[in-house]
Amino acid sequence: MTDGEAIEFLRRIAVPEGPHSGYTVEGYEVRTHPDLVERLRKLGEYAPGSKFVYTFGTPTLRTEDGRVFAIATGSSSLHLRLERNSGWGRPHEELAEPWRQGSAWKMGGPQSRTDEESLAEMVRSAFASAVNYRDS
Repeated sequence: MTDGEAIEFLRRIAVPEGPHSGYTVEGYEVRTHPDLVERLRKLGEYAPGSKFVYTFGTPTLRTEDGRVFAIATGSSSLHLRLERNSGWGRPHEELAEPWRQGSAWKMGGPQSRTDEESLAEMVRSAFASAVNYRDS
């Protein structure tokens, strides 16, 4: 799985700005809930050196050299590039391994410190996966 496939996924789900668009960034509609946008920004703090960037209107976290390792869509979907099977989330429906898709929050109850620490570890792992990845 190359970084190009993640960019192509983001391009496929992008909606160009139109006359009836709501919130837009750089010519694309932002269809991610504002709470999730803010959640992704905060999750980026667990990976020092990461950058929050809108890519075709979709909030992403990237490495310093631009490799995507986290994507936020909808109202709660988080997509992480995880090399090792962490048990987090489920296999991504559109992107191949190593991408997994899950919730940015614990569903059905309050977020505990343990839940937050577990997700923080997943974000750090996704960041490390992207930093260490070499295109073939």
